[in-house]
Amino acid sequence: MDLTFNHNKDIIILSLWEKEYKNMGDYLTSKKFYHEVVLPQKLYYRLTQREKVNMTHEPSS
Repeated sequence: MDLTFNHNKDIIILSLWEKEYKNMGDYLTSKKFYHEVVLPQKLYYRLTQREKVNMTHEPSS
């Protein structure tokens, strides 16, 4: 799965973990990272996949 983010989101994420975690590793392994970053990406990925499927398999009336 591709976990690419836009530049602004990267900056926000960096500022968040710098305040709360000693290092990037602590943040990347935290539940907060999973819920804020990984989960939304997975949901977005599923939504985009579903849209692609809907576009390619239009129901014939």
